[in-house]
Amino acid sequence: MILFRLKKDIRNIRRFKQIAAVLSRYGFGYLLEKLNLPLKMIRKGSDPGLVGLTLEVRARMVLEELGPTYIKLGQMLSMRPDIIPYSLCKEFEKLQDEVKPVEFEKIKKVLSSELKKDIGEEFEEFNTRCIASASLAQIYRARYRKENVVVKVQKPGIKDLVKSDLDIIKAVVDFIAERYPGIEEQFSLKEILERFRSYIFKELDFTKESHNILRFRKNFKDSKKIYFPRVYKALTTQRVLVTDLVEGVKVNRIDELDARGINRKEIASRGAECILKQIFIDGFFHGDPHPGNIFVLSDGTICFLDIGIVGRIDEELKFKLADVLAGVAERDTARIIEVFRDLGALEDVDRNVLAVELDELLDTYYEVPLEDFDFGVFLRELMKLIYKHHIRLLPDFFLLFKSLVTIEGVGRT
Repeated sequence: MILFRLKKDIRNIRRFKQIAAVLSRYGFGYLLEKLNLPLKMIRKGSDPGLVGLTLEVRARMVLEELGPTYIKLGQMLSMRPDIIPYSLCKEFEKLQDEVKPVEFEKIKKVLSSELKKDIGEEFEEFNTRCIASASLAQIYRARYRKENVVVKVQKPGIKDLVKSDLDIIKAVVDFIAERYPGIEEQFSLKEILERFRSYIFKELDFTKESHNILRFRKNFKDSKKIYFPRVYKALTTQRVLVTDLVEGVKVNRIDELDARGINRKEIASRGAECILKQIFIDGFFHGDPHPGNIFVLSDGTICFLDIGIVGRIDEELKFKLADVLAGVAERDTARIIEVFRDLGALEDVDRNVLAVELDELLDTYYEVPLEDFDFGVFLRELMKLIYKHHIRLLPDFFLLFKSLVTIEGVGRT
C-alpha cells in the first residue's frame, strides 16, 4: 500500500490525503483505486461544476491546485510528447505560475536569515509590495547602494513541501514499477522522476540561476543590443537573487512599442539572431523565452529575464539539429530519419510508416514561401509524429523545440 511506503511520516501522509482528495474531486478517483488505497479515501465522480470539462483541462486544474511541485512537473511534461499525449502537452503549456502572495513578514524572515542582516541595514529602500508572485518565489523592488534593484525571494516552506511531494511521487512510482512493470519499461518512470528531481532542485537554488545569467552576460558581452541583468553576487544566496532593475516594455505590447517609435522588424530580427547564436554557437539557450520574460528598452535593446530554465546542446547535437532543419528545408525524409537513428531514438519504431508520414508532413510545407511558413505550427506537427511513433529524443531536444516554437511566435507577433 502507498501509505505504508510513505514510512508513516505524518507530514507525507497528510499531504497524500490532500492529493487524493483533489484527484477525487476532479474525477480521477479511478486512478487512486489502482494504488490499493482505502475506499474511504476515494470519491467516485467529479464535482458537478466540472461536468463537461475535458480530461486534459481537469488534469491541468489538478496540477494548479496541488501547487508548486506539480505545476513544475506539468511544465516539464509539457516538453515531453514522447511520454504523454500531445493534447496533454498543449494543455500543460497553459499552467499558471502566478499565485496569491505570501505576507511580507514571512518573506522578511527569509531575507534576514539569508543575508544575515536586517533589511534596513542592507537596502536603502525596500518596497514591501511584491511586483510578482509565482509558486516558488516573490519579487520586490528595492534600492541598494544608490541603484534600483530587483529582489527575488524564495517562499518560506517551499523546499520542505517539494521534498514531501517528491517522497509521495517516488512511493507511487515504486508501486507502479513493481505492480505494473510494463508501464515502467515503456515510460522509464524512475528516470523521469530523477530528471524532475534535478530540474526542480536547480530552480530552488537561485545561485544556479545567477550562474546562468553570468554565462549569458559573458556570451553576449560584445552585443550592444542584447542585455541580461547584472547580478549582485554579494546579496545572492540559494534563496535570494538580486539583479539590477530593468525597465522597458514587454515584447508583445505592440502598441507601446509603436508609441515609443521602436522598429518592430528590427526587434524580431535581432531576437532571432540572439536565439540562433544561443543554440548554434554557444550551445546554451534560454529555456522559457515567452513574452513575459523579454523586455524591450527605450533604445531598442532586448533584455531577457527569468533564466531559471536553460538548455544545453553539445557540438554533436548542434550538427544533428542542423541536419534535421536541412532535411526539412530540402524535403529529405531519409536525412531526418537518419538523425533520429543516430540518436538511438528509433527502437521499436516502424521506419517505413514514419517515412510515409514525414513525407506527408513535409509535402504540406513544400514550396511554401518563407513569409508564409509558420515554423511553430510545423514543429507542433512534428512533435505529434514524435509522440505517435514513440520516438525517444533527449529531453533538451524537446526543450529546444519548445523554445523555438515560443520565440517564433514572439517574432511573428
